[in-house]
Amino acid sequence: MTKRAGKKIKASTATAAAAASASVPAEARGKFDWTAKSNVPSKSLQLLEKEGQIPAGQWRKPGDEVIPKPTKGERVVFADHVKRGLSLPLHAFVRGLLYVYGLQVHDLPPNAVMQISCFIVLCECFLGIHPCWALWKRLFYVKSASSRVAYCTGGFLIQSRPNVAYFNMKFCDSVQGWRRRWFYLKDSSREGQQFGLAPFNPDAVIAKRRSWRHELSDEEMEATEGLMAQVAELASHESFGTHLVSLFIKRRVQPLQARVAPMWEYSGPSDPTRTREEELSKDEFEARLVAVTNLKLEKDMPGESPVTPFGQGRTPEQVTFLRFFVSQVNCFYL
Repeated sequence: MTKRAGKKIKASTATAAAAASASVPAEARGKFDWTAKSNVPSKSLQLLEKEGQIPAGQWRKPGDEVIPKPTKGERVVFADHVKRGLSLPLHAFVRGLLYVYGLQVHDLPPNAVMQISCFIVLCECFLGIHPCWALWKRLFYVKSASSRVAYCTGGFLIQSRPNVAYFNMKFCDSVQGWRRRWFYLKDSSREGQQFGLAPFNPDAVIAKRRSWRHELSDEEMEATEGLMAQVAELASHESFGTHLVSLFIKRRVQPLQARVAPMWEYSGPSDPTRTREEELSKDEFEARLVAVTNLKLEKDMPGESPVTPFGQGRTPEQVTFLRFFVSQVNCFYL
């Protein structure tokens, strides 16, 4: 990481929060209000806690407030995001994306969260690298959602580029009611983590910025050529994208959460990055997979992955200069 990039990423939480949002004009605020209180059931949150997908004792169900009012240290999180791999504290790559795009967590719809989860699984489990910003820019484009209804949530879309070989991701066509299933979750920190998620800002809107263009330097293009070839090879396997989803579900790992080790070091049921040690039964696994995709039971259930993922005895080759470079290069700019 360059010194210049490091300084920007190491901005204070307050500065990051300000950079990540733009104030809503007074005359437009009514169009972007949170229009209904949360209806997330306590039992759903208790189940997420039991499964280890959210930290025990760190969540709070909202009351009758329509606009979230988190207390100090709390952040606004959606149950449907958690089911797709998000939890706190956030993975450094995800915090970087939010910062550089000028977003808050609630700007991401469920399928955008799933897209990021699958990218992290791809990098850590099949490419053997930390999530790479340069590779991300080559694979995806981003834009604001176009809708006649002005929601204050879910307005930022992430889609794979049509001119690159990527996976056919069988995400849900629509996640009904997800905007009302929000709750409060405390943002703790992992050892060595200096900054957390920026505080919730109810007066923020998505504002397009230069970083959305995904400009790549010649250095980035050259460094990711080999990775793009690997992605294309993986994408040649039919329905490989389904295995990216099924892998983090089977391993009981939240890809978007800060973890003590990357998934290429995954060691099995006792791995410290798992949310629970117990293995999922076949029925439990299939129910979770169907809940976050448009796959159908019996008809679409995946078999074994055509490519063995890293972890449990299969580790990446010794780090090369290229792997080090694409893991560390950081081109976040405002």
